[in-house]
Amino acid sequence: MESIQLYLNSNIADKYFDNNIANAEYILPLIEIPDGFHIYLSVVNCQIPYSFYNLNSSNNTLIYQLFQIVNNVESYFTAVTITIPEGNYSITSLITSLKSLLSNFTLSYSTTSNKLKFTHSTYNFIFSSSSTCLTILGFSGSSLKSSSLSLTSDNCVNIITVKSIQVQSNLITYNINKSMLNNYSILCNIPINNIPFSMITYNNYNHFRTNLFVNQICCIKIKLTDEFGNLLNLNGCHYSLTLQLDAEQFT
Repeated sequence: MESIQLYLNSNIADKYFDNNIANAEYILPLIEIPDGFHIYLSVVNCQIPYSFYNLNSSNNTLIYQLFQIVNNVESYFTAVTITIPEGNYSITSLITSLKSLLSNFTLSYSTTSNKLKFTHSTYNFIFSSSSTCLTILGFSGSSLKSSSLSLTSDNCVNIITVKSIQVQSNLITYNINKSMLNNYSILCNIPINNIPFSMITYNNYNHFRTNLFVNQICCIKIKLTDEFGNLLNLNGCHYSLTLQLDAEQFT
């Protein structure tokens, strides 16, 4: 078996896609092995800055409508959409931001149950199921309508929106993610145990590798996503990655 390593840094990628550092292409010298051999690919280690946000453009909107009941008929006001500024939030800073955006609402948070309570000063209200931050605020689609001017989340608040990073490539690996059954290009899954704005470090201690069933490579594309396939936004910070190619004869 022969092996070589590729040391990649997004700062020197040959091309970026979607104007995003986390989606990059690296042009390589042609790597070719004889027929009868396969290339096995593994992620040896990587260093990824925790510079992406837990609230971003995919999960930061809340849509609500006030309503009143007259003669047993619900009368709704015009829907209002608020957008929480993107950033890394704690529950305290999230509540502060919501209070500044929601007119005539008060919010209370229970540290015992980890739930939020919204109360309007005058009207009942309903949160739209089209809101993208419902899971973060602890709401399911079945409990979005206030009673007696108040509404408490039925689930726990969850501000940990990215639990792991998936390193994907343009090469077929046949690794499976149940959230993306048609995606067979995952190289590895990296759990996040760090605090925001630190460095996430991964080492392949079990030496997992994937048979690519090819005998030549001339470029590789690397994409960093969350566990659901959403492209990360590293906000201008760069990652580094070490890959290993093992050429092994098959029988």
